[in-house]
Amino acid sequence: GALQLGAFGDLKLTECLFRANVSSLHGGAIRSHSDADIRNCQFSQNQAGGDGGAVHIFGIADPLLDPLDISFVQCSFAENGSKGMPKFSEIPIGGGAVVLRKHISQFVDCYFSNNNSTNGGALALIDGEAIINRALFSGNVAIANDGRGGALTCDDTDIAIENSIIENNRAIGENASGGAISFYGGDLSIKRSLTNCLLTGNYAGDQGGA
Repeated sequence: GALQLGAFGDLKLTECLFRANVSSLHGGAIRSHSDADIRNCQFSQNQAGGDGGAVHIFGIADPLLDPLDISFVQCSFAENGSKGMPKFSEIPIGGGAVVLRKHISQFVDCYFSNNNSTNGGALALIDGEAIINRALFSGNVAIANDGRGGALTCDDTDIAIENSIIENNRAIGENASGGAISFYGGDLSIKRSLTNCLLTGNYAGDQGGA
């Protein structure tokens, strides 16, 4: 990809364009293990052979370390893709545009259009807490036969989605679920909510068109 950042750093990006970057592994444009504040940036046509077509940010899986603090504000993600190839992922995670693990994250005024991956056509969130406000997810696709979440998949993640439009996303596999959103994993303590959102025109090959 274009940028790699190890652990215990602090990534700040403003008014940047990441276009047509490629990684054979994870994070077509960015791969990081640090806090991130990304504002007014555009990500388009980036590709990853593993997970996170544009952005792959993973907190270190150590219970003694805090989750990463991650913000995306007024960012756009268009036509990014990840293949989630087993060679690079024990279990393909996906995230055509963005994948986050062990995070406290927010997405404000962000747009995700025409991204694709095995799971989470645009966004895959794992083991964290997220707020999505005033977002648009349109035309994203989960392509695996048993794919989850045409627009986004949330695994073991508390999430609040507010004031957003999620339209014309697809999970196209024969056994796919969650044409718009897949909530997966976790226990009764996990909180998930949608407030003042429009979900329309989404499709799943098997279960849960929206």
